[in-house]
Amino acid sequence: MSMLRNEAWSLSDPEIVRLSGRIDSMTSPEIEEDVLLAIGSGARDMILDCEAVTYITGTGVQTLLKLAKRMQEVRGKLVVCNLHQREIFDYCGLDSVIPVYESVDEARVSLAA
Repeated sequence: MSMLRNEAWSLSDPEIVRLSGRIDSMTSPEIEEDVLLAIGSGARDMILDCEAVTYITGTGVQTLLKLAKRMQEVRGKLVVCNLHQREIFDYCGLDSVIPVYESVDEARVSLAA
């Protein structure tokens, strides 16, 4: 799993985390650690760009849900964009907890509102 962060991050902009590969039991701990570190450093709005994600397992979905709840606890918002496996979110009703957008730009607009 490769994670790339927005180089121009500031507390006034959403943090953009670009994920790639699989989100599963092997990669979820790293994702969770990095996102929790960003939250601990003051990030309050975060976009997970899943354009390069090839597969998400149930464990991966649980991790994203846990991170979204943690972000809500600090009065922030976590959103996902470019999700190829959107049917997982729709089927489980997760899109009501973790909003899913078609692009980074659409996600940015939603966070700015």
